Amino acid sequence: MKDFSYCLCGSGKAKEDCCERTPQTKIMLHPIENSQERQKFLKKIQISSHFNMRFRALFEFYGDDLIEYKQDHFSDDHRNEFLRIFSSYMTDYLEDKIPSSWKKCKTPFWEKLIFLYFPLSIKITPEKKEAEAFMSELQKFSQWLDHRANTGFCKVIGKYTEAFNDLKACEQLLNHLFLSTFPNIHQKDWDYNRDLEKLEEEFSEFKDTNDSLFEVTRIFSDTIVLTDIHSKRIYNIQGLPLDLVIPGMILHGVIGKKANNLFWKWHHTDGVYPQKAKRYFSFVS
Repeated sequence: MKDFSYCLCGSGKAKEDCCERTPQTKIMLHPIENSQERQKFLKKIQISSHFNMRFRALFEFYGDDLIEYKQDHFSDDHRNEFLRIFSSYMTDYLEDKIPSSWKKCKTPFWEKLIFLYFPLSIKITPEKKEAEAFMSELQKFSQWLDHRANTGFCKVIGKYTEAFNDLKACEQLLNHLFLSTFPNIHQKDWDYNRDLEKLEEEFSEFKDTNDSLFEVTRIFSDTIVLTDIHSKRIYNIQGLPLDLVIPGMILHGVIGKKANNLFWKWHHTDGVYPQKAKRYFSFVS
């Protein structure tokens, strides 16, 4: 039995395709015929920098569309954040496996974006409205693409209206867990190193630990039952907020147990995903 193949960064990608991959360099050449074309290309780079789009996107079918969509509402922070997530999904997550056109973006493409990649990209904010903004922008973008590329994405995205509640629940729990670990994260004088030292000190007190993906399978009394998605081992956890955890949620993080303790404790969090993300994590037998 091989070890599970998904990368522990929470991307849902296989280890060899993610953080453990041997670094490679790919060079793309773009011939420029004249100074006017050069200025046009530099303008694209300047505009796309507002949402951190990687240069490689300029060579793909979607690059110009994202730049054009950006210019419709140039100073909109929500649009910038949406485009940052979307362009990163294309270049950092899908990379060389991106579809060849918008027409080839089928249901799995959108489900991975909504249920897997967006939860991985949620920012911890005092307002806790990242899920709301993302789904709103996704709907606007799908409408825009339908007119521009003659696609039918509005109907596709419309099927995921319930996704907002799932993503909102994940955002609420993620914020709570991060603030439990880093209570001063929103303060200007936040000392990250001090909080990290405290976290490491708590970790050193555990006799047993496990860093994995866990599915919430049951909630009772003051205990939450988690099942390791790979090993199927069951853990009784304390230290998670009973009012925010929902059965079916996928939690990525570290649990630990002290000697002579019957219960495991949730230690720190790397990601919170809705149930529909589960199918997109990769495994090998």
